[in-house]
Amino acid sequence: MDNWIVQLSAGGIFAVLIIREFVNLMIKLKGKNGNGNGSTPGTETVKDIKAITIDTNDKVKSLHEQHSKTDGDGLPMVYSPRSIVKNQERIAKSSEQTAMHMSRLAETQEKMADTLREIQSHQT
Repeated sequence: MDNWIVQLSAGGIFAVLIIREFVNLMIKLKGKNGNGNGSTPGTETVKDIKAITIDTNDKVKSLHEQHSKTDGDGLPMVYSPRSIVKNQERIAKSSEQTAMHMSRLAETQEKMADTLREIQSHQT
């Protein structure tokens, strides 16, 4: 779970970038309006920014935890298309039909082999 930042989606990365730009803007604005010399923002602004950053970090971690949950089969819990069950049923039915056709082919080949053996035995 330590590598949650690596697994962020494009939306998560975009949110982090927007927050970073907002923080930079707040620092610039507070520096101009704060203590007059424009060098550092006020202490309250830094505390507010830190609180927002921690809150955002917690929310991103929570979002990552929700998106990384899987069911017993390893499928993601967040996104599981409803058509997957129908597709699995179609695959199972197709497999059954293939097995049935292969059994029929095997029976036909055995009959053909028996017929060929019978023909060869009559020729000799």
